[in-house]
Amino acid sequence: AGRTWRWCVRNTALATTIAIATVTLSVTSTVLVKGLITQRDLALKNAAEALQHSREAEDSLSSFRDVFLSVRRDEQGDVTVSKMLDAASVSLEKNPPKSPVTEAATRELFGSVYTRLGNYKAAEATLRRALSIRETQEPRDPKALADCLHELGASLYWQGRYKTASSFYRRSLQLRRETTSGDHRDLALSLTHLGACYLAIGDHNEAHDLYTQALEMRKRMYGSEHEEIAQSLNNLAKSYMEAEDYARAEALFRQSLALIIKLRGEQFGGTASVLQNLAKCMLEKGDTVGATAMFDRSLTVRRALFPKGHPSIAATLAGMSRAALAAGDVDAALARADEAVVLSERIKGAAVLPETGESYAARGAAHFAKGDATAALADFARARDVLLQVDPAPEFDLALAHLDVAVAAKRAGSVIPQPATQPDEAAGPGVSDDVPLTIATSLATMQLYRSASSRVMTQAVERIRSAGIDPAALPAVQLTPRDE
Repeated sequence: AGRTWRWCVRNTALATTIAIATVTLSVTSTVLVKGLITQRDLALKNAAEALQHSREAEDSLSSFRDVFLSVRRDEQGDVTVSKMLDAASVSLEKNPPKSPVTEAATRELFGSVYTRLGNYKAAEATLRRALSIRETQEPRDPKALADCLHELGASLYWQGRYKTASSFYRRSLQLRRETTSGDHRDLALSLTHLGACYLAIGDHNEAHDLYTQALEMRKRMYGSEHEEIAQSLNNLAKSYMEAEDYARAEALFRQSLALIIKLRGEQFGGTASVLQNLAKCMLEKGDTVGATAMFDRSLTVRRALFPKGHPSIAATLAGMSRAALAAGDVDAALARADEAVVLSERIKGAAVLPETGESYAARGAAHFAKGDATAALADFARARDVLLQVDPAPEFDLALAHLDVAVAAKRAGSVIPQPATQPDEAAGPGVSDDVPLTIATSLATMQLYRSASSRVMTQAVERIRSAGIDPAALPAVQLTPRDE
């Protein structure tokens, strides 16, 4: 040690250099070692995550294998998608995946398919289970949670539970705003679905604002020519039509129509839908000639798309009947309505379709205008009974059906015919034997959706008077506020 010290004193510069090099080497080595350790830890973490993902994928594959193998034709008969999904749901309850994330994803898939099959209550049940998993998931997955909330909102919307659906759509929208930067297709979709909820509950201003936001966002994303732009224009037009601003509604429907034809052509389902909406708008304006022309174009497209028949064709025929009746051509109205009813009765499962209700109601209106109150009563009662089975029950249409039955019963000197099954409270006005009370309750319900000056309301009042009933003498009705 002494010699080393004396050497350092005699060779100060060299000793200093060596010392600096030693320290530098030591620090560098430490940094390198720490870096290697960090890389090793990261590699181990990635390997662990990869293994976890692999196990989740295997778990998911195993779950789906069990689901599909649970289907037995000898026990269930011919297997439909609905039956397979029911069997899959039972299997999922008995043997849930090991990973909660896999279970949530599986339930979300099942719920989405249930919604598309029209089994909205089953969709709601499985999606609520998925949501409970997503809300407690660690680490939290905001995108998956937002998607689950959106699907649950859809299942509730189609049950007619619009206010509850809107709360889930709002939560989904908020999460999507937090997790996306700028404009995004999912954001526009959330705005659109939330707007549909507000339109359904009669809040036209809020619906208009949300549809406008969706339209502007889609324009920024896609430019002026895109199928989703056409959809947004159609939605915005519907909000104006429901607010009885028919001039603006017609202009927007025409913009949507021109764009969808440019992008997809005349022979397209979306084109027929916009034509149908435009026709309804023109009929509300009192333009029976223009409405008939648009209905006719929609009918041509739908017949080409569905040569064997379809509920949408019946709806178009019913619309044409209404237009003919508004133009004073009762015979043409009755002929078109007859076509609609014959087609509806031929379609499997049509007894619970709103288009069938529309067909009977249109024929009832034609019979009523022709002076045949007995035939009108029979058709109005059939329309009402169909709408009572629709899930969710279209509240305005059902109220109108109750009113038409009561008025026709009064004109025919008959009692109000009772349906085989009484509706529950959520289905709108109950079926009462009291004609004035039924009419008053129906009018009060309809006024939640339309102004007293609208065409449909003024026509309803005219029919009431034609039956010898003074609208001013109807009993006062206090509607019970609905929770949803």
